[in-house]
Amino acid sequence: MLMHEYIDNEINEKREWASRRKSGHSNDRQLLIITCMDERIPIYEALGIATEEAHIFRNAGGIITDDVIRSAMLCVHFLDIREIIIINHTDCEMMAISGSTVVDALNQIGINTDDMQLNPALPELILKDQSEHVKQWIGMFENIDDTCEKQVALLQASELIPNHIVINSYIWQVESSNLRRPYEKIVTDADDNTQ
Repeated sequence: MLMHEYIDNEINEKREWASRRKSGHSNDRQLLIITCMDERIPIYEALGIATEEAHIFRNAGGIITDDVIRSAMLCVHFLDIREIIIINHTDCEMMAISGSTVVDALNQIGINTDDMQLNPALPELILKDQSEHVKQWIGMFENIDDTCEKQVALLQASELIPNHIVINSYIWQVESSNLRRPYEKIVTDADDNTQ
């Protein structure tokens, strides 16, 4: 191949990749991953995928919120996503402190959680005189396995997510750099040798 042919081919491939949404092309696996924003979760490496193979939504705790449901709804209805995987993780800061502690800290720095605006684009959306609701909105949790399974149930219960969408959840074990299913123990080579 002549050099100009090679360069033109590269340019065309990059142009096709960059304009894939305009041509109605989803990501390569038709996959949405919902996970925590924690930098210790190497999503692409953990799943053995490349960047073009999945949409990734990260938030504090990898929990299902109204914005996750909004994004998932758009993905499944307009970007041809067929599968959703939720990945929570061990040693998550969302388990380290309580919602009450966060509310108290916000109040101490002058944020009034009794009259708190949630979304600047929707100023009418306010948690008013509802400090208990603020704690729930923050989304702290105690048990990663329970939380991981609950996230699947929340998405499945949403009328915005069709029943044919495959939804599963896993836990990234920060300590061992492995994925596992909720409530399952990872068996290591050392465990095999002792049995």
